[in-house]
Amino acid sequence: MRWLLGVIAATAAAAILAEDATPESTPESTSESTPDAELENLKKELKEEKIGRAVEEAAAISAIRNASHEAILRHKEEIEVEVSRPRLRHALDEAAREESHNKVLQVELDHSGTSSFVVWLMQCDFQITLAIAAAIIGLLGVLGPGIVAESVQRAMGSTLIGLLLAGSVSFAKARMNGEGSSWVGGNFELMNGRAGFADYAIWVLITGVAFLRPLILDSMMDEADSDDEGDVQCKTPLLASEAGSQRPRAAPTVAPRPMAAPTVAPRPTPAQPQSTWVTRSYEVPRGLLIPWKALKCRMGS
Repeated sequence: MRWLLGVIAATAAAAILAEDATPESTPESTSESTPDAELENLKKELKEEKIGRAVEEAAAISAIRNASHEAILRHKEEIEVEVSRPRLRHALDEAAREESHNKVLQVELDHSGTSSFVVWLMQCDFQITLAIAAAIIGLLGVLGPGIVAESVQRAMGSTLIGLLLAGSVSFAKARMNGEGSSWVGGNFELMNGRAGFADYAIWVLITGVAFLRPLILDSMMDEADSDDEGDVQCKTPLLASEAGSQRPRAAPTVAPRPMAAPTVAPRPTPAQPQSTWVTRSYEVPRGLLIPWKALKCRMGS
């Protein structure tokens, strides 16, 4: 493009010089006056100035065209960058997902035989939250209020009891099929999520029964009474096997206390009727004496 503009400028300059060319001097022209020579010099300077201006205009036009061409190219590059930016972001996201998947596969390879849930639990981002929750549950089981500590201990113990029984059943089934190697392996299979549906059903059932055992025993008790020493006396035994061996205790007997004689306090005014407070005690079936103040009764006529 630049060399084409240069050729055009050179052609224009040559045309201007050809138009203004003068014939060769003759003997008659030597007699021309000095003003004509000065005029010719001015004409030559004007031609040179026109040529220079044409060259400058051609160079300016070339620079403008080059600048516009560069601006167009730059705009095209910006458009390509804007178009390729979402693709690049998508490619980076895909690479991050592939890296995460590769890490999970590596962990599964390192812990072969472990379920995907256990692997996810080992690789999740809230490990600190899990540790804090486990520590709080442990502290509540030891230092918490009575009912909370009892509930936590009962839940943990029931879960462990269900795991032991379900692990034994899983080991027995694997042993019968010729696949079981150890009882510990059967429990690990159960905890890693690789046991059968029946094993997990047994685990849940035994855990629930062990947790609700106190409520079941309480529902079997019709009525309970306590003697003076604080021992519970059940009219119906808790277990059927103890019905023949356990003898019912005799109801405690409490000797009646003598009633206090009413006392009459003298009044300063003899005309008014006299009154007194009488304290009486009544026997109740559980051997407890309930002191009770009698109502104010009028004494006299």
